[in-house]
Amino acid sequence: MIRYVRLTIAATFLLLAACNNNASKTEEPKGNVHVPQIAGNSYFGVLPCASCPGIETTLFFNSDSTVVKETLYQDNDIFPEIEKGKYSVKGNIVSLAFPTTESNQKYLVKDNGQLAMLGENNQEVEGDLKEYYKLSKVETLSPQDANGEYVNGQEGKGYFDKLVVKQVKEDIYSVSISSGKAAKGCLFNGRGALKGNRITVNLSELNKDMKSKMTITFRDKKASVYTDTPDNVYDLSYFCGGGGSLIGSYTKK
Repeated sequence: MIRYVRLTIAATFLLLAACNNNASKTEEPKGNVHVPQIAGNSYFGVLPCASCPGIETTLFFNSDSTVVKETLYQDNDIFPEIEKGKYSVKGNIVSLAFPTTESNQKYLVKDNGQLAMLGENNQEVEGDLKEYYKLSKVETLSPQDANGEYVNGQEGKGYFDKLVVKQVKEDIYSVSISSGKAAKGCLFNGRGALKGNRITVNLSELNKDMKSKMTITFRDKKASVYTDTPDNVYDLSYFCGGGGSLIGSYTKK
């Protein structure tokens, strides 16, 4: 219920902004217009929120016309809400449809690598809030930025988990997680591919009964470990004892 209330608040906020007298209608392009590549890229931005400082929003566009949206309400959420949907591109407008929440969104693809959210009648938000309704393309992390040790908890002062990320070759990274000061902690070793600012590990390679994927999203010296869908969060408890889980926010040392 909370999730749908949040979506309603966010949608209302967008509607009010789109109805601003300064809003301009976006026309579909005619003739030869350069539209940046969407497939295989991800975009991030902090959207306005009526009940929190902002909504951290990430869109992951896959080459099979599927899209994954992560939203995290600042000061309210520990882990992101994840939705899967479909997208299509017509001219310089990308349309998103999420069947679970029955929500649809449209974005204008900018030449500068940004996506600008559109309101009713394909209107781009203008006025004071204009810049807050844009998502910027996430550049692929360098090995230097991704490699290293990350800690969840207080190392040396109690229970903690340590995440170690190391480039193996090109976009392939080894991922290991272990626990400190715990008789029944976590132990995980795997490999995943880096796209943008996220490493994805297929858990089926470690346990054939698992169909999910572990995701590690990097931002601001932090690595957030989660699954590709909320339905699979318990898969990350398989690698831990005593009711623990690999899920968490790890800070780079």
